[in-house]
Amino acid sequence: IHINEMGNNRFKYLLEQFKRGDVYHSDSLILDRKILFSLTSKYLATPMEISQGGGVFRSANIVYNSEDDKAIKAVNEHVLKGFGLKHGAAHTEFIKCKEDGKIYFLETSSRVGGAHIAEMVAEASNINLWKEWAAIEDSLVKETKYILPKVKKEYAGIVLTLSKYQHPDLSSFSDPEVCFRVPLDYHAGLIVKSDKQERVLELLNTYSDRFVNDFTAIVAQNKVSNLH
Repeated sequence: IHINEMGNNRFKYLLEQFKRGDVYHSDSLILDRKILFSLTSKYLATPMEISQGGGVFRSANIVYNSEDDKAIKAVNEHVLKGFGLKHGAAHTEFIKCKEDGKIYFLETSSRVGGAHIAEMVAEASNINLWKEWAAIEDSLVKETKYILPKVKKEYAGIVLTLSKYQHPDLSSFSDPEVCFRVPLDYHAGLIVKSDKQERVLELLNTYSDRFVNDFTAIVAQNKVSNLH
């Protein structure tokens, strides 16, 4: 039976399928239903992995105009058009299935991505998603033309973990690529940028290992005894 034939009974059914693969996110700006800007990134450690098992969150934007970049941008455009987003920002996630290599839609939201992804996007592209979203809304209210700032094409990545220290000392992370330090209590986090993606990934991997040894706080999850 087609889901649209269920009418008001649709809420009684859940249709989902688990797809094992790498998780990507596309962070976009939209005006008049057109995507003005989008940056494709890959979670090196997914939010679900971190929420379930703890550890170090990592993400970095992927190679520009690569096959994955083109494929995800195409699906992202289809998704945002399908949901009817007229104006604003969007954070959309996709899975590249390991079994068939296809890109599958995971979830979307009409907002800026969390976990300091906005800062990472800004370092890679020169586009501050919060600022430009506000500028889009301002142009709509004032009926003026919105102009997207010049987009640069560099690479950036974030490494972030809950810290066992309220104010972790990150002074030893002094590579020139470090461009942002997360200013939150009980968090250790850095953003790095470079014109070479390989350098970004190298730093994220190195910093992740150091974070685990020096800062990461992991608390065992409570056992679920009652599902209702």
